[in-house]
Parts: sequence; C-alpha cells; structure tokens
Amino acid sequence: MISLKRALIIAAMCSLYACESPLDSTALTYKPRLVVNSLMTSDQVVWATVNSNISLVDTIGPAPIENATVQLVDQNGNVRSMAFNFGQGRYEANVNPKPGERYEIVANYANFPQAKGSTEVPPALNLPPSTWVDNTGVDADGFPTGTLSLKIVDSKQERNYYEITLYRYDDFIAQWFVINPDFHDAELASQSIATANGGFVISDALFNGDVKTFNFHTPFASKGQQYKYMVEVRSLNESYFLYTQSLDQYTQASGLFTEPVSVYTNIEGGLGICAAASVLKDTLR
Repeated sequence: MISLKRALIIAAMCSLYACESPLDSTALTYKPRLVVNSLMTSDQVVWATVNSNISLVDTIGPAPIENATVQLVDQNGNVRSMAFNFGQGRYEANVNPKPGERYEIVANYANFPQAKGSTEVPPALNLPPSTWVDNTGVDADGFPTGTLSLKIVDSKQERNYYEITLYRYDDFIAQWFVINPDFHDAELASQSIATANGGFVISDALFNGDVKTFNFHTPFASKGQQYKYMVEVRSLNESYFLYTQSLDQYTQASGLFTEPVSVYTNIEGGLGICAAASVLKDTLR
C-alpha cells in the first residue's frame, strides 16, 4: 500500500524527475494541470485526491483543492458526485468498487483543463486458506520461529500482479503490526518491490499459471505468547503495478549522475494515477 502523502508529493512534482538530475528550468514551459490520484480497492469506498502541479522552481508543495467538482462514473454510465472529506483531505463516494467492473474519475476546477482517469477492478481473489506452523526454525538468538505460508492460484491467460502484506496481532496491547516479509525464497525476494507500509508487490513472471506457495519466517512470540496473523493479498491491475514500480524507481534514483525517472501517470488532461485492486484478507493463529 502506497502512502497517500508520498504519492501526492511525488505525483505533484509535475515533471516527475529525480531531483538530483541537472535540469535547465528556463527551457521548460510550466503548464498548470490538475493532479488526480485514486487507488481504488474493493474493501473501501472510492476516494480521490485533487491538487495542482507545481513548477520546478516552486519550493512549497501544493495543498489539496477542496472545491473542485469530482465525479465517479461507473460502467453503466451512472454518475455520483464525490464530496470532500476535510478530515482525510480527499474526495469520497459512498461506493465500494466491485471486482470486474470499470470506473472513471472526472475532475473539474476553475480554469484548469478537465482531468479524468479510468480503471477496471481486477476479479475477486479466490485463494486457499493460509497456514502457520510454529517451531520450524530458530532466530539469531536461538529462539524458535514459525513459518507462515500462503498460496496464490495464478491465471495463465494474462500477466497478474499481487501486493502482499503480513500482520501480527499483539494481544497484550490489542493492536495489529506489519511484519517484515522474511522470504524463504531468495529469487522471489529479489523480484519484489517494497511498499511504504512494509508489504511487497510482485508480478507472476516467475510463476505464471502455477499454484505458487509463499513461505515466510515469522518472529518469536515474546514471553511465550502466540501471535495471531493476518495475510492481506491484493490483486492489482497493470496500471497499479506500473505506478508502484515507477514510484520505487523514483525513490531509488539518487546521486549526481542519476538518469531522470518518470512516475507513471494515466490521467487524461492532467497528471496522477487511477488504478484499482481487489482485496482478500485471511486471519489465522
């Protein structure tokens, strides 16, 4: 899952280049455009953020635009107005996107060109139950560790993309924590993209059409207490994956000799991202 604040700042940088790369700002023409970001997931209402791009010479990031006209259009042509949620700093529609259906976000504000993006929610995931086995190994201090396993039944007909995040529940303080995905499979680890919240994204390039088992080491439970675990798997559409991949490349770009890196955008008439994911959560102890 991508940090909303991080996505806003990066997408609104307009030219979307690595900051260390030398650019002649006088040779670039600044064109004011709306920046629209909407990452839809099947487990929450549709939301979108709207702000404006900034020029390369600006030093202050853009604030959210609170009085734009933002609409959600479903595949049947039904139009819903999206209201601004001041607490969240974003526009929301009281609609949970349905797997397999297509949606469009349309934003209008002042004299800016209209900005719109469309996306299709991937089909719902149907995965076998995850499992957890204790005492399958030891950590560096000699304490027993477990193995959490999940299986993905991958479709061979198309390229598929997945985001996986692991959580543990601490009964003592009654709170979920993200745990580091400690892979058994080094090759899978090398192909994964870390997310801002501690999960990872991966394509099915290494297991297209197969039933792939992911095994992860789980930490020792303090004071003999067993943890409850939760596995969250998201099936991403291609736009979601390309956006995540480009954000990672942008973040990794550093140094005086770094080539410019563009962040993926699919917003017509503006900048930003409109993408979607279907979500499945599995809780186990």
